[in-house]
Formats: sequence, structure tokens, C-alpha cells
Amino acid sequence: MSIRERYRHLVENANDIIYQADARGHFTYVNPAAMRITGYDENELIGRLYLELIDPDYRDAADAFYRHQFEAREETSYFEFPMITKAGVRLWIGQNVMTISDGDRIVAYDAVARDITQRKGIEEDLSRARDAAIESARSKSEFLANVSHEIRTPLNGVLGMTELLLHTPLAPEQREYAEAIRSSGETLLAIVNDVLDLARIEAGKMTVEMIDFDVDDVVESVIETFFTRASAKRIKLRSFIAPDVTRLLRGDAHRIRQVLLNLVGNAVKFTDRGEVVLTIMQPAQTEHGVTIRFLVTDTGIGIPAHVQRRLFTPFTQADGTTTRKYGGSGLGLAVSKQLTEAMGGEIGVMSVENEGSTFWFELPLGKQPDAERQPPRAWDLTKFRALLVDANEVNRFMIARHLSASGITIDEADSAGSALAAMQENRYDLVVFEMQLPDDDGLALARSIRAFDPKVRLILLTTFGKRRSDVAAFHAAGVDAFLMKPIRRTQLCDTATRLLHGDEPPMTVKPSEETERTNAARVLVVEDNAVNQLVTLGQLRRLGHECIVASRGAEAIQALHEEKFDLVLMDCQMPDMDGYEATRRIRQMRGAAASTPVIAITAHALPGEREKCLIAGMNDYLAKPVSLEQLGAVIRLWASKASVPTQSGAPDVMEADDPYVLDRERVSSFLAIGRTQPGFLEGLVKAFRQDVPSRLDALRAAVSSVDAHELALAAHALKSSSGSVGAKRMQSICAALEDNARTGRIDGAEASVEQLAAEFTRVMAAYDGIVRRSGAHRVPRL
Repeated sequence: MSIRERYRHLVENANDIIYQADARGHFTYVNPAAMRITGYDENELIGRLYLELIDPDYRDAADAFYRHQFEAREETSYFEFPMITKAGVRLWIGQNVMTISDGDRIVAYDAVARDITQRKGIEEDLSRARDAAIESARSKSEFLANVSHEIRTPLNGVLGMTELLLHTPLAPEQREYAEAIRSSGETLLAIVNDVLDLARIEAGKMTVEMIDFDVDDVVESVIETFFTRASAKRIKLRSFIAPDVTRLLRGDAHRIRQVLLNLVGNAVKFTDRGEVVLTIMQPAQTEHGVTIRFLVTDTGIGIPAHVQRRLFTPFTQADGTTTRKYGGSGLGLAVSKQLTEAMGGEIGVMSVENEGSTFWFELPLGKQPDAERQPPRAWDLTKFRALLVDANEVNRFMIARHLSASGITIDEADSAGSALAAMQENRYDLVVFEMQLPDDDGLALARSIRAFDPKVRLILLTTFGKRRSDVAAFHAAGVDAFLMKPIRRTQLCDTATRLLHGDEPPMTVKPSEETERTNAARVLVVEDNAVNQLVTLGQLRRLGHECIVASRGAEAIQALHEEKFDLVLMDCQMPDMDGYEATRRIRQMRGAAASTPVIAITAHALPGEREKCLIAGMNDYLAKPVSLEQLGAVIRLWASKASVPTQSGAPDVMEADDPYVLDRERVSSFLAIGRTQPGFLEGLVKAFRQDVPSRLDALRAAVSSVDAHELALAAHALKSSSGSVGAKRMQSICAALEDNARTGRIDGAEASVEQLAAEFTRVMAAYDGIVRRSGAHRVPRL
């Protein structure tokens, strides 16, 4: 058989359509497969224009495609289109066309076409499935938003009215009932928040950041968050960071902290005796990155082997008894797993029932460019020498790691006797020592050191010191400063720097109740829900403010045209005109009304809601349910905007809105100091910027664990530092949080913490501008 005959045999028996057409697209040859698939015989196809077989809806597209191939003289092309058979059946065809040329002139086309109807059907099924998934995700997000709104709205009524009821004279039995209502409402709110957090992660709305951070800071903040709770249960809580662990890393520090808070919080919760240890190791590293392993080990109740594999499933705990005894929704580990995997890591557990557990997770993290070098120091103690005295080798290692950030030379001793022997041989500027030593107590050692060297500075590390008698005993022994465990690096290095450079600690004065009290404000309440109107009116009257109610956005705009208000409380979801549109129209008004502070009070609590409110022109955001203290705090922050004091201490560096955020007198004093200490203000701002994120995390952890005591401690700490830098609104919010938490009430605390986060951003923006305009750019030498 000749080659020509073989080729014809191949074409005649092919399963694909093979044909030839002239330069105008008329068939000149078709193989049997073409006749079988199209349903036309040879006489019906020869001389017929190829476009006549194509679905009419696709003919223009096909004509344009092949016209381009003809005009561009392209040798080959591929195109997919639907064809209509003689029987009226619609088939999808995938076609390769090759041009046949005679010199520069195209004289014919050879084509091979295949029936791709089945493949197209699969693609269309996949496309429909994808569209359905997208629609399902959109519906889920919309459902979550509606659920959040619909649950928070009645909760606002329940918790708000209960709070008002508890401020009225009640019989003991009535008060007990009201407290039970409030407790149940707060529990329901916590569960709703947990469910929404998990749903946000599963919906893919969580983003992973890559920021520079210090692993020591992350560990310290987590230990500090749970130390008081662990002490109350008489269990030890400590951390250990292996010597080879790189300190300066790149990754999502906030998410890492969130996972650690979940794991350490669980360990403390389920441990009644023994200890909880957070260990950080570095099993691997490359030139630009490391693998960090976090382990949380406890001596708690342990977990049976058959339960361990389902621990990371949402709403799952070891068994029903666990939930009844310890509480919780079983969401923490599921959230931790999702977060860890989103960061490219893995998480697991090793446990023996009735002996304890180790939860671990590993993450790939980047190294900061200068991670191999000594980290930049905020404390310069390179010319000083310190003696560290502690019998526990792990404790000595951790304290030495903290102090190394200052550049100070460190010697170590494991007993009072060895410490005194070291002082006979060397001169020390500083001695950092533990209260409990194997051969003597810390105060006896302090008296011996003081007798030997009256000039050396002494820092005592202790677990007690809250009583006035303790402090008196410390000072009597010659101790210069004492730090209560857990010891934080910043706390230790700040204290050492202050003592060795001879600086006195700043005095902090708690403002009196009279100075914090604001005058009665005139408030416009824009709310369509009758129960929420009643709650808000009751709260405002309780706070001593005058209020007017508008049930619609249009009514609010009309009221602002006719009367003057100090503040507008704006519901976001209302019929006819929502709160966003109402706010936009208020900002377009003429005169003073356009600048009236507008505060969103909304039942929407999903990510992006705060930004949506701010973009619409609102000044602040409160999520329902809103507590009395929270409402009072926001009114104190915003109702006084019209009466900002005009002082001349800092005339040209504070912009129009800065005095609303910062205390003008405090900024003026900082600038005055900066004239003799260049870089002072910038150094202060930098320290505040580094300190606040961990404080906010501690607040969030306390709210998440419904721990009023921890919340009060965290709020007090941030209140102090905020007041020191003149962040007056942050200080006011913290004061309200602290006072509320000290009475055991944390309703509305979550929204207050997010207010603090937003206000922190404003404070930093204001100070960055002041530093830039004042020219205070040099870092201070301590």
C-alpha cells in the first residue's frame, strides 16, 4: 500500500472530523466521521459554507476569528464553537485549522475537528458549581451579618435593661435574679462572638500579615496575661526560650499570640496542680528563615488517646463532663488549627490521661535582615556590670536573656554565698537577685550586700510585694527596686536603666472623679427599635445627659437643621434611610451641624464594619450591646470637642484635631524637654508604639476568657502608660474599663477594647505629625 493510500485509509477511518475548504470557507472534502457526526451526507456538505453549520449565536464570533487568521496569514489556529447537526442537536466542536498557501495567496484550509461536548458539559457543571459556591459564600456572609445583627439587637435590650434595673433599688432576691439574667446574656454574647470568629476564618476573610517582631515580646505578653490566674490556682506558669532561637523574626505576631493565648489559656484552665510551661525551640533554619516550634506543656487532666484526633474539630471538648466542669464552647483549638494552617504551619497534641498534655505548633517564619546581629538597644548599659543571683538555672538563663538587650556585662551566681564571694572578687554596678535562695533569703542577701557596698544598685525579683508591709521590708533591707513575676524584659531593662543612670521614676497621679466628670451633653439618638430607644434613653438619663429621639434618618437630619446637639448616636440599620446615608448627608450640611460628632451604635460586628462607619463620616463605633460605662466613656470623649482648651505651649506643631486626641499641656512639656534632650519625644513615641499592641492583646485575652480581674489589671496598665504620654481619650476608656472590671462586670468590654485600638492609631498619627513638624528626630541616649 502506497503512502497516499495509507494516508487516505487513516483519514477515512478517523474518529475526528477531517475536511478541506476553499479560501472562502466552502467544503471541498469531508471524511466519513464528518458525515456521521453532522448527520449530513457528502452531497449536502460539499460546496456548503462552514458558517452554516455553526450555532447562529456564534457565527459572528467564528467569522471574525477565521477572518483574522486569513488576513494575518496565520498558519494554524484553534477555536471552539457549538455546531447544529442536521437533526437539530447542539454539539460543541474544538477545531484546528491550517492554511494552505500558494506563495502569498491562501488557496485552501485543512481542518481537524473533535466533538468536545462531554468536556464542555463537565466545564459547565464545574462553572455552575463554582458560581453556586461563590453564591453560597456570599449568602453565608450575609447570613452571618444578619445573625450578628439580629442576635445583638435583642441582647442590647436584655443586657441594657438589666443594667439599668441593677442601678435601681432591688430586694436581695430581685437583685439575684437580675444578676442571673445579665450573666446568661453575657455568656450568650461570648458564644456568638466565638462562632463569628470561626466563621470569619472558614469564610477566608482572615489575612496573614508579615511584620517584624521580637519573639521574646510575644512570649512575655502571653505569660503576663495568665500569670495572675495561674497564681490564684497555685500552679507555676513559666516560659523557656532555647538559646539558639532567633529573636528578631518576620511573621504574623498577632496571630501567633492568638494561638498561644488559646493554648496557654486552656492549659491553665485544665491544670489544678503542678505547672504550665511555654517552650520555644528552633529545629531548623536557613539563610533567610527559621522553623519555630512552640510547645505548651501542663500537668493537668490529660486527654484520652481516642479523643485526641477530634480535639481540633469545632465545638468539641474531651467529653461532656469537661464542658460541664470547665465551661467553654470548644472553639479555641479549632480556631488555633485554622490560624496555624493559614500561616503555613501545623499543630498537634501529645497527652497522657491524668498526667498532662503538650500542645505544639510549628511555623515557618522569616528572619529580619539584621537578625544575626545584636538587636538595636533602647537601653544602653554597655559600661556597667551586673550580678544575677538565682538558684534556678532556667530562671537565670531567661533573666540574663532579658538583660542582654541592654548590653550590660552579666555574671551569675546560684546562691547567696556564691554571690558574696563574687562581690569580693569583682565590682558590680547592679545586683539582680531572687527572693528564694537555697542558703539564705533575698532580704538577708540584700543587707549583706549593702553592708559590703553601699553604692551598688539592688533589684529584687519576687512573687509578692502588694502589701505595704512587704514594700517597707524591701526598703529596710536596702533594696532599690523590686519587680513582681512574671518579669518582662522591658520592665527589667527600664528599671535597671533608671537606677544606673540616676533617674527617678515619674510620679503618676490618679485624676479625681470631679476632673473626669463631663458636663451634661445634649444627645440626638437615632434609633428605630423601640426597645433600644428605651435602653439608650435610660442609659443617657442615668448618666445625666439630655436626649432627643429620632426614629428615622430623615428625622435626624431635620432635627439637626432645627436644633444644636453635642453628639449624635446613630443606628446603622434603619428603614428608608440607613445610618451611613444619614451621616453622609449630615456631613454635607452647612454650618456647625456638619461637624457634629456622630457615633455609630450598631449590631453589626463583622470585620470591616468599623471602617465602613468611618468612611461614611462617623467619628467612632460602638457594637451592641452597649454598656452604661462604655456609653459614658464615648460621650466623655466626643461631647467636649466643641470646647477644646487653647493654650500656647505647643502652638505650631499640633494640628486642628490633635488636641482632641492628645493633652496639649503634656505635649508642650515633652517638647520643652526635647529642647534640652534631643530625640526625647521620638524615643517616647517609639516606646509607646512598641508597648501598646501587647497591652491590647492582654485586654482581648481577658475579655475572651471573661476574666474581670485580668481585665482590670490590663486596663490599669494601659491607663497608666496612656496618661503618661497624654493620650487622654485612651486613658479615659481604660479608666472606665478598669472601674467596670473591678466590680466584676465586663459587658461591653470587647467593643471598648476595639475603641482603644482605633484610638491608638489616632494617637500614633497625631504624634508622628508632631515629631515630624517639631524636628524631633534623634533617638535619646538613656
